[in-house]
Amino acid sequence: MALAVFCGCRSPKPPTPIVVPPSISVQPQSQTVQAGSPVSFNVTASSVPAPAFQWCFNGTNLSGATEATLTLAKARPIHAGNYAVIVSNVAGYVQSAVAVLTVRVPPPIFRETNVTRTIGAPEPVVSPDPK
Repeated sequence: MALAVFCGCRSPKPPTPIVVPPSISVQPQSQTVQAGSPVSFNVTASSVPAPAFQWCFNGTNLSGATEATLTLAKARPIHAGNYAVIVSNVAGYVQSAVAVLTVRVPPPIFRETNVTRTIGAPEPVVSPDPK
């Protein structure tokens, strides 16, 4: 053990703190969801000291998205795009692979209606389907 000299006294030298840069062991995965469905992206990372997280959407930091999991309660078409996370600590940072979110919007459902045109009438008369 190395000794440090302070004021003429010998004391043990404090240990050098261990610092390990972040590394990602599980990358976020691309997903396809229906509009209105929840979606989550996850990353697993380790470092010493513990890592910090910052999620990005299409290259822009998402405010408040600073956990290992990013959850969107109801995916909408405007949420479709590229997601990635930056994992950092005092020793450095690493960016995850890009995960693509595809949001599917179901086609509109049209209901059949009966249209009757009376000769001489300016507008068609629409009656609901009796189903």
